[in-house]
Amino acid sequence: MLSVSSGVAFSVAVVCVATACNAGHSGRVTPTDLARAAELSESAVSDTRGDLDVPVDRRSFEVCVPSCDEKQCGPNGCGGACGKCPGTAPLCIDGHCLTGCEDECGNKECGPSSCGFYCGGCAPGSICNDSAGLCVEPAPNCVDGWCFVPSGSFLMGYTQGATFPDPDPNLKPESPVVLTRDFEIQAMEATREQWVEVMQTEADPSKYPLCGPDCPVTGMAVFSILEFANRLSDLHALERCYVLHGCDDSGPLHDLKCDFAEFLGPDCNGYRLPSEAEWEYAARAGSVTCFQHGPHKGEYSNCSPDEAVAEVGWFCGNSKVDYGGCAHCNEFGDPAAPACCGILPGGLKPANAFGLHDVSGNVSEITGSAFNGFFTAPQPLQIDPGYDEVLDALVISRGGSYQANSLACCLSYRSAIEVYSVSAMKTGLFGFRLVRTLSQEQG
Repeated sequence: MLSVSSGVAFSVAVVCVATACNAGHSGRVTPTDLARAAELSESAVSDTRGDLDVPVDRRSFEVCVPSCDEKQCGPNGCGGACGKCPGTAPLCIDGHCLTGCEDECGNKECGPSSCGFYCGGCAPGSICNDSAGLCVEPAPNCVDGWCFVPSGSFLMGYTQGATFPDPDPNLKPESPVVLTRDFEIQAMEATREQWVEVMQTEADPSKYPLCGPDCPVTGMAVFSILEFANRLSDLHALERCYVLHGCDDSGPLHDLKCDFAEFLGPDCNGYRLPSEAEWEYAARAGSVTCFQHGPHKGEYSNCSPDEAVAEVGWFCGNSKVDYGGCAHCNEFGDPAAPACCGILPGGLKPANAFGLHDVSGNVSEITGSAFNGFFTAPQPLQIDPGYDEVLDALVISRGGSYQANSLACCLSYRSAIEVYSVSAMKTGLFGFRLVRTLSQEQG
């Protein structure tokens, strides 16, 4: 049974990490706004559509304070670095700069060396098999709606070039990332049917119930998503990956309110949200452009249906629906946007090379990585980043939504939402897909 907390005013906020969330809409979020939002200040911020400015009733939070102690290098706990080791490659192990370590790439085509060097990336369409140091083509390996993703390395972040004005909403500059664990990930975003089955409830939180049972589930609180993951683990006799603290479970399951969530780590064998790095690695499947099959074609964001995103996902240029209660994508002034738009059933667009559908558009997907500010400092090599032990403030969402413009569906685009948000999650813009770490025997 979840413990009950009372007398808490839960805040409503979501941050759009961008200069523009929809073409033609005013009130953009600036870097100053983002810094204030990251500190959870007493201000109003905007959701990923850019049209939901709401006053925020803040509770008390601690601002992230960098902690380096005796560390010479490595992460400072707030998205920055404690320092950089001299030379052309990182030689940082456990916060200390190593000396006398030589580059041992040898004949490796890609991946990390034994000294922490990055031996190089792979050509577009390939991924790195780190254990062999070879570039290989990804292949779909999906069973019962779950797709296998092998461990490996890739260049995380914006790879298309400087085509967007500053401040850039994309994760840049790109950084080599190593993921040391195989995992499986849902081929499609979690559906309304799955929600009702796993949560054993008739209460469907989705904003668009007329879309059908195969549409992504929306409208649930972030803590409710974590409870869904735990209950799915229970059904499969697996370890629960989240401990939810100080929860008020007196309301509907989709409105679960908690003080914070404790993540037991990526070696938990149950179901969980992907880290931001895992999400992008699986979504890219070897792609190095904004979208699976091509670059962003314009300098600015728009709703043009001939964008590369229209080939693989639903966004403001092609998300026309005919069911009741739809949204109005054309209210932002873009003539290419439909008057009646909404989410659509999963799997209608082509899958990527790993077998994943809808990684661009439809609903923006909540990840298990906390938002600690802009990742603007170059990171020569990151190993398994984004496995945050505590989720109690802002978390990253990825992929864009049916109301998002073309830019917001770029695979390197980042937005953030507060875990205590209520109104933002009720917009129907956010969903999720789960992952599970696999042992070597399972991989």
